[in-house]
Amino acid sequence: MRATTAARAALLPPLLTRADLAAAGLDTDVALRAVQSGTWSVVLPGAWTRRGGEVTRRERQEAALALLGDGAALTGPDACAAHGMRDVPDGPVAVLVAHEVRRDLGPAVRIVRTTATVPVLQLRGLPTVAPVRAVLDACWQQPLQHVRALVLAAVADGWVDLSDVERLVDEGPRRGSATVRRAVLDAHRGARSAPEAELADVLVAAVRRGHLPPFLLNPELLLDGEPVVTPDAYLVGLGVGGEMDSVRHHGSTRALDSTLLRHDRASRAGIELHHVTPSRFRSDPQAYVDRLREAVAGRRQLTVPEPPGLVVVRHGPLLPAISCTR
Repeated sequence: MRATTAARAALLPPLLTRADLAAAGLDTDVALRAVQSGTWSVVLPGAWTRRGGEVTRRERQEAALALLGDGAALTGPDACAAHGMRDVPDGPVAVLVAHEVRRDLGPAVRIVRTTATVPVLQLRGLPTVAPVRAVLDACWQQPLQHVRALVLAAVADGWVDLSDVERLVDEGPRRGSATVRRAVLDAHRGARSAPEAELADVLVAAVRRGHLPPFLLNPELLLDGEPVVTPDAYLVGLGVGGEMDSVRHHGSTRALDSTLLRHDRASRAGIELHHVTPSRFRSDPQAYVDRLREAVAGRRQLTVPEPPGLVVVRHGPLLPAISCTR
């Protein structure tokens, strides 16, 4: 660069666009030469950072927002992460824009167009959509397991209201919404995590084959007015519960102690809890069903299979939706 060009380039912001170059009286050749020399890096088509090396996700977020102009806001995985949600899937930087915006920033950025007015707030210094819209956009082209994990965690943690998710899904196109709709159904069933939803799928099939009795997801079990346990699944009328124990939620010493205490409390109340890890369950779900079948057979031999005075507080429907005699 000539001295005057270099001096003007030095005054540019650390992250800049073609518009910034033009405002400084410079053309894109300045950026191209700086990239070739390794002093600048390409962030997105039409945006650069005045340093060499690997581009960060934050730089891509800022560049995308700058290139897409006023009204653009982060959505999808980046917005979910900014809100502090858990179980956020990977994906390209997603930016919500007005429907008339027609620009392509390459595979690193997914541009989401909308005709609706979407609430936007500032998080970490960047415009970001509200949680419900962020969750919906983060589910785009994700496998069911990832969609379940995000949606159920967002509902369980209070980031979104299930009715708002349903409304937004119903207002949008049906194409590509099947996994979100399935996650909504899982939440209505009472599932609070993807492993619990997978457990419910398998148990529903077992009930329909006549191998297990109907069950509830996450009911509160009370005895003499005192809480005993909230099993992930409870086989109604038999005092048998199923627990999905992930390393994430049960792997620490403190969490394991809590799990063992809960198991002991249930046993003293006359309730059997049968534990399985998500990985073991996924590798052989039938083995877990067989274990529950054995437990059910044993309980049915008792004069009173379920502890007398047990109160079951439901947080979802009886599964499957068939009658159950107790």
